[in-house]
Amino acid sequence: MAKEQATRKIEYVWRVDSADKPIGDGRQPRSYKVGVQEHRSRGVAAFVRNKEGDFWIPRRSRKSRIFKGMLDSSVAGMLDFPETYEQGFKRESQEEIGVNTDEVNTQFLAHLSPFTHNIFCWTKIYEIYLEDTPPFNPDVFSKGFWWSMKQVREVLESKPYPIKPGLAETFLAVYTPPNRSRRWPKARGK
Repeated sequence: MAKEQATRKIEYVWRVDSADKPIGDGRQPRSYKVGVQEHRSRGVAAFVRNKEGDFWIPRRSRKSRIFKGMLDSSVAGMLDFPETYEQGFKRESQEEIGVNTDEVNTQFLAHLSPFTHNIFCWTKIYEIYLEDTPPFNPDVFSKGFWWSMKQVREVLESKPYPIKPGLAETFLAVYTPPNRSRRWPKARGK
């Protein structure tokens, strides 16, 4: 066991203060224990939406390292040190839902603080516009549901499924009026 730990590559995530500014050299070893890096790191989240305004809300796989079987945002993850929020958004979107963010319409929505929104870490929230269910990674998600805003709110309130901590807070912070009627963006011209 000690030999395995000695040869395992140490992964780093951001270490930041209460203003999202790097502390020291800005890095800390990654931990997969929930709450270990709470508030002092950076992450990204995204919600997939279609033209009708429905959201694709996935359920995490039982194979996931953490939050097994829980509903989650369409994309969510910690930033690896030293990547930027935008680089992390692109990497997590590719890893979790098989989407290249350079090839679809996306929109930055908000930069949320763990100190005011009761979420795990400093998080930038994005929207990804797709018409079909993304080709998600089955090691991350087991299935997904297309729900209207009203249905998402009802699920977050009634909790018929286990819900990842912070999902309700993130969703409501971004999709509470006046933000709730976001428009489908114009197609990318490539």
